[in-house]
Amino acid sequence: MRIELDLPDQETCNADRAKVIQSLLEAYGDGNGPESDLTDLLTNCLHFCQMNNLNLDDIIANAKEHHVAEYGREFMPVLVSDQTMEDGASKETLRALVPACLPAEHSAKHSRFRQLIRQVFYQGCDTGAWRTKDGIDRDEAMRHFKALLRSRQIDHYQKLNACAFLMDLWFEPDSLIYTTA
Repeated sequence: MRIELDLPDQETCNADRAKVIQSLLEAYGDGNGPESDLTDLLTNCLHFCQMNNLNLDDIIANAKEHHVAEYGREFMPVLVSDQTMEDGASKETLRALVPACLPAEHSAKHSRFRQLIRQVFYQGCDTGAWRTKDGIDRDEAMRHFKALLRSRQIDHYQKLNACAFLMDLWFEPDSLIYTTA
């Protein structure tokens, strides 16, 4: 079987990467829907790994890291208006503030980032020493966090999970130290 695909280059957005898989599933699948087709494809990947003595769990863990890195490049701080800061984020604004998919490790109650954002939310925190990663505007990132944390339009736990994920994306881990305000 030969499948012709337009493969994305390194600069391609994630939506284009997902379209490659969509094309693959359309060409490869049995027509029972994307979940069934993807299950079949992954099952065949398991067979391939077994034949070639590859560890699929390690490959999937590595792929998850790549996914977070690629997703993070597309999710930059949103410039939040003074009006939004004062009134709180509307549902429309929240769509821009909250990543569409959050990695499971940031929803764990005991993750480092989740614990830190809980402390920030409940007790306040001096964030002056927090350093952003290259390409991230610190002021915009902090306003983004504040608008998200102040919003009443989103479930509290989803808010903490989103902030934990964004903290991991935007800030240098060694600079994220909890100090009281």
